[in-house]
Amino acid sequence: MAGNMFESFTPFRQFRSESAPPADGHNNSVLSQWDTSSDIQEEDRWECCPRLTFQERLIGFCMCFIAGWIVSFVSFGSFAQMLTGHPTRFAVGYSFGNIMSICSTGFLVGPSKQVRNMFHRKRWIASVTYLSCLILTLICCFFLQVGLLQGLLIVLCVVCQFCAMVWYCLSYIPYGRTMATRILGFGGE
Repeated sequence: MAGNMFESFTPFRQFRSESAPPADGHNNSVLSQWDTSSDIQEEDRWECCPRLTFQERLIGFCMCFIAGWIVSFVSFGSFAQMLTGHPTRFAVGYSFGNIMSICSTGFLVGPSKQVRNMFHRKRWIASVTYLSCLILTLICCFFLQVGLLQGLLIVLCVVCQFCAMVWYCLSYIPYGRTMATRILGFGGE
C-alpha cells in the first residue's frame, strides 16, 4: 500500500523498477518517455546500486544518514584523547560519519546527480569549504604532529566542516539562508 502511494506521486515515478507495472495499471506514454530518457539512462550507468524502488532508496538514505550521524556523535567520546595528542580516533570518526551522511543523499538522487547538485552555483562555495575542511581535518590528524596545536587545528576544521554543511543544507530550504542570517543578526530587515 505504501509503495503504491509513493509511486502514484509524479516525482517518484522515475524510481519504479523496470519490471513493476505502472501504478494505474496502464502504460502511460509520458511516463515511459520519462523513464527511458537519456538523462536517466546515463544516470543509471553511474549508479552504485541497480534501479531501486523509492521505498528502497528512502530506507537506504535513512540508514546511511542515521549511521553517519551516529558515527560522528560517537567520535566525540574520544574528544579528550584528541586534546591530549591522540586525534586519530576523533578526526577519522567524525570525518567518516560526515562522509556517510553526505553520501546518503546518493540513494535518493544518484551519486552523479549528487555531485552536480553539490557544485551548483548556489552551493559550490559551501561544498568546496566542506570538502576542504574535511581533507584538512585528516591532514592535521595524520601529518601534523605538534601536540595541542594539532588538536586545536582539528577542532577549527571540524567547526568549519559543520558550518559549511549547515550552510549547504540551508540552500535546499526556500529562504533558509536568508532566515539563518537574520536569526544570527547578520541580515537586514
